[in-house]
Amino acid sequence: NPEIDILFKAPQVYFNLVVHWSPLFNVKLKLVPNASLKEANLEYANLFKANLYLAFLQGANLYVANLRSARLGFASLDKAILKAAFLEHANLQNAYLKNANLQLAILTGANLNFADLKGVNLQGARLWQANLEGANLEETNLMEAEVSLQQLAKAKSLKGATMPDGTKHE
Repeated sequence: NPEIDILFKAPQVYFNLVVHWSPLFNVKLKLVPNASLKEANLEYANLFKANLYLAFLQGANLYVANLRSARLGFASLDKAILKAAFLEHANLQNAYLKNANLQLAILTGANLNFADLKGVNLQGARLWQANLEGANLEETNLMEAEVSLQQLAKAKSLKGATMPDGTKHE
């Protein structure tokens, strides 16, 4: 398959990138830390092992994107669409994901240490072996999420969260 390489260098500029999946192309984004992809359409993008450290991805559409082993530490992903995204073993330490949609996302083995997940939709997400130590899970929807009580006990806060069994945490 041919590859398309896209390089972003200017963190001050907001790119409105539209990348559509095609069986003929393997899209690889070469991102410099601090890259801005605010509201970018990256549906189905292959961002395997991408360095998105400190990236600005507010409101980005990453529906079904491959972010396996991606480095997203300190990234700003508030209001991003990560529905059904593949985030196995991704590093999201200290990432800001407020009000993001991670419904049905696969976060197996992901590092979410001290991530801000306030108001995030994690309904049906797979969080097996994900590290939630110090994560803010206030008002988060965890309905039907695959996560253990031991993992949730390490979170900074669960205030107002909908638990996997549908109960509200006080």
